Amino acid sequence: MLIFFNLALASYIFRMFAWHRARIRSGAPLSKFARITPEFYLAAIFVMASLYMYILNMPSVKNARVEFRVGMVQTDFAGILNWDAASGMKNLETLRALTLPLKNARVDAVLWSESSTPPMWPIIGTPQIKSWAEELSAEVSAPIIMGNGAYIPPKDGSPAKKHNIAAFVSETSGLSGEFYAKRHLVPFGEYIPSWCEGLVKTIVPIGSLTRGDSAVCFDVKIKNKIRKISPVICYEDVFPNLVRDAVLTGAEYIFVCTNDSWYGREGGAWQHAAHSALQAVSFRRPVLRASVNGLSGVFDQYGRMTPSFTLKNKDGGIFDGTGEAAAVLDVFDGFMQPLDSETGKRKLGSPLCGENGSIYARCSGYADVVSYLNFEGKTTFYAKHGDVFARACYYVSIAALLLVFARKFISPRISKPENSRAACVVKE
Repeated sequence: MLIFFNLALASYIFRMFAWHRARIRSGAPLSKFARITPEFYLAAIFVMASLYMYILNMPSVKNARVEFRVGMVQTDFAGILNWDAASGMKNLETLRALTLPLKNARVDAVLWSESSTPPMWPIIGTPQIKSWAEELSAEVSAPIIMGNGAYIPPKDGSPAKKHNIAAFVSETSGLSGEFYAKRHLVPFGEYIPSWCEGLVKTIVPIGSLTRGDSAVCFDVKIKNKIRKISPVICYEDVFPNLVRDAVLTGAEYIFVCTNDSWYGREGGAWQHAAHSALQAVSFRRPVLRASVNGLSGVFDQYGRMTPSFTLKNKDGGIFDGTGEAAAVLDVFDGFMQPLDSETGKRKLGSPLCGENGSIYARCSGYADVVSYLNFEGKTTFYAKHGDVFARACYYVSIAALLLVFARKFISPRISKPENSRAACVVKE
């Protein structure tokens, strides 16, 4: 719609320019109907309809309902470091130290990022890591939903498989048997395209992961209720068709686990997170997001971030896994909106932040997952029909190009006189 409006506005400006130029050259008054630009008026109707729908669905505190509280952990470890055994052990220690204090924050579930444990020790395929995660989940008294890895050993002559996965550990029953394998792998990072395998293998080492083939919906028991949570991994939230598959499998919540440490400390993490906001709006599903060090937070069904609270240490600084975390105090106003315990003001929507409000930090914290009654049990038009509008635009564009081609190249040839000499005589 934005593209169409911009093109329609350009068409309107061009037509006005052409009308005034023709009026000046001719010196005679021209019909005002020549200035009519139908596509501009249609675009204006689209904009007004969008504003009407926006006003119609304005968020209301009366419709809001806090479903549960999630804790989020950012280890701030560069991905490449996890392939070193000493750094991998340090990562596990930090992950544990940041996770345990979330119990005092009264979280109902914990979110870990993509490759939360070192990739060389995948949770499926490394019994020690599996036991370690299960014990930690029981200790914090909450399920842990995570990004991790899976190693499936060779069987019946088939080769071994390695997956980039999302999985969850129950505090009572341990690691779930189901997992989601990333479907949209990163070329030259997670796999080598078949057309250049021989060339690339002689230059740099690249992962050889196996892609997944379908969406998966986890049945996670949170606050004595089964919550249907469907994961997407890293930049898969850029592809709405993948999220649509998840919603059609029955997902009530979308979980995005990502490793944004590759972006450094610039704007990439913010740009990436914007897609999570778009998915939340497109499907009216809350999006739960956990990153290694980029943007971790919760998006509601309007695409807005809910307030996130970062754990502090007893000195008032950001708790980074060292020392002891301070007690967590929940403060609300008369409308049950969370307040900042330091300023006493209503807490605005925000991701986890470290010192100076930076999202690039080693920290852990929590946010409440909010749903709205006006979206309960509803499926959006996009979830039902997919890219039908984009396909319609595609076919209209093709038809318009064929029409232009026919008018420019075919029509003149049809109307050309057969006797060119006669045509010259008539011209003279």
